[in-house]
Amino acid sequence: MDKGGGVKLEIQNLSKRIDGNVVLKHINLSIPMGSIFGIVGRNGSGKTTLFRTIASHYLMDEGMISIDGRDINKEVHLKNDIFFLDPQYQPLNKMRLRTIESYFSLLYPLFDSKRYWELIEKHQLPDDQFQKYSKGMQCLLLVIIVLCSNCSYIILDEPLDGLDVIVRKQVVDLMIDAISDQDRSIILASHNLNELEKLADQVAFIKEHSIVSILNLSTVKMSIRKLQIAFKDYDLPQFIKQEAKHITHEGRVSTVIFENYSDELMKRINNCEPLLIEELPLTLEDLFISKFSGHDMTDERE
Repeated sequence: MDKGGGVKLEIQNLSKRIDGNVVLKHINLSIPMGSIFGIVGRNGSGKTTLFRTIASHYLMDEGMISIDGRDINKEVHLKNDIFFLDPQYQPLNKMRLRTIESYFSLLYPLFDSKRYWELIEKHQLPDDQFQKYSKGMQCLLLVIIVLCSNCSYIILDEPLDGLDVIVRKQVVDLMIDAISDQDRSIILASHNLNELEKLADQVAFIKEHSIVSILNLSTVKMSIRKLQIAFKDYDLPQFIKQEAKHITHEGRVSTVIFENYSDELMKRINNCEPLLIEELPLTLEDLFISKFSGHDMTDERE
């Protein structure tokens, strides 16, 4: 397959029910080649089901998944270009390194055995059963397998969860190396929002089984602001409460996230003569709070 810049994985109107319950509802995503695409959502929002459906572990109830405009259910060989190793169904526990190589070489014709052994040696992984590895070593080996599959689209479900700093850096370096030549993409779910913020080009927020927002992290901060504000009166002006997406308080000082920040809004705040007004760096965690607050404006006292 030509892996030029125009190639992308597209998910159109995808829905999935399990035991009669809606798990995914009208999902639409477009994932370009050469990117890291983040999926963020609370537990039970449908992230893992989405991954299993993209990888054809589950059949969709409606919708279409295509690569470069070609339906993967009509051209089934295209499914071999999508890799997802489901962490809940681990076939490797009794396997050693040589058996693992043989297993994935049979499943994926383009599996790079030479690179596999080079990375095994580089990271000094012992020739033992997979189940006897530490969590960090298991994660490293899984990411090595994924990268050596030579699939264009790699799906990773919480790959950084519970890893120590050293192993996390090794895994992140492997992921960055995987997309360095722009011929593959990584679709990544993570609860580690600080790490995801550093890695992802775009992030999709999934809530109540639907995509509620897709953000380009390089441009989103132009319209969203996080401010620390304090006034003589402990209470905030009413218009700030109305415009804010999320508010927390620590004594007199309030931290406020605005989703639709404007010069006019800043002028109104300054006209109220705040004792303190300071813009803070906006993180992906702030965006997560903003998107998943129970109401449009959440006011929390600490």
